[in-house]
Amino acid sequence: MTTVTDSKRTGMNGNGRALRADARRNREAVVAAAKKLFADEGLDAQMPDVAKAAKVGVGTVYRHFPTKDHLIAALADDRFERLAEKAREGIAAEDPWEGLCDFIRFSAQIQADDRGLCEVMGSRPEVMGDAAFAVGLDKLCERLVKGAKR
Repeated sequence: MTTVTDSKRTGMNGNGRALRADARRNREAVVAAAKKLFADEGLDAQMPDVAKAAKVGVGTVYRHFPTKDHLIAALADDRFERLAEKAREGIAAEDPWEGLCDFIRFSAQIQADDRGLCEVMGSRPEVMGDAAFAVGLDKLCERLVKGAKR
């Protein structure tokens, strides 16, 4: 499995500079289109279909994501960032038990709504593990559970 470079995760170019505004918009369009396609079609979705849905050329997709694995990793990163944010909300909740319950419901809903995420979870667990670790989800969940135990 190819690992994703930080530049692909953060929207920076290979020189460590922020992407131009048009390149950033194109990347965001590709990610948004890929989210929908992979959620609906799973890993069968193809890069040319992503390009068409994003209304960009196939070369633009490959410029931002050299392989389908890079795109899948970026989608996993996005999902785990959303989970981490929900975990932080749960930690800050007035009622820690409700915070934990909300996090669990949110996690289950993300999983149920996204065929591609389900397939990646089963077929490429290292992608999911890397994304979870990158956002510190293990530590956040530990804090969430400890708070709910009180």
